[in-house]
Amino acid sequence: TRFQTMSSMEALEDWNGRVVGMIEASVEVTERTEMEKRLRASETKFRGIAERSFDGIFTLDMDGILTYASPAFAKLFGYDQTEVIGISLAEQIPESEPESERIKLAQAFADVSGGKVIDGLEIEARRRDGSPIFVWVNVAPILDEGRVVGLQGVVRDLSKRREIEKSLHDTEEKFRGIAERSFDG
Repeated sequence: TRFQTMSSMEALEDWNGRVVGMIEASVEVTERTEMEKRLRASETKFRGIAERSFDGIFTLDMDGILTYASPAFAKLFGYDQTEVIGISLAEQIPESEPESERIKLAQAFADVSGGKVIDGLEIEARRRDGSPIFVWVNVAPILDEGRVVGLQGVVRDLSKRREIEKSLHDTEEKFRGIAERSFDG
């Protein structure tokens, strides 16, 4: 039966420094090698899904720094995928009144850091060029042996939806005004 090993060898010398033999320690690593192969295949599979998603996919460390961003995430915020890694997510949130988006984001970060899953959080952020973007975010903790070690999430652009809602609201207001000023019933 063939199997894989990991070995370490060292020469054995006598008192005069002559090599008189070898000592070897070996460990069978067949199972480990197979597990590593399956892990690489799984990572390739899920990276492919993330890279082709229309929604932005991201991971953060416990300091709120991006450790992974899918191409859709980078594009959404106006970055190249290679330059978005290492950016603080909080820096993408503008100060806004009366309710600060930074406070909303900080509370969500604290909740997820405590193990909570957040679905459907709407946030106003800024693209790289400073233009506003409205996003919908789902975020969950990344756990290692029950301990939160990071965050993972999906972000969806709501800007077009917001434009349509505003247009619909404006149209409703316009026709409500016409109806209220009309002499006809």
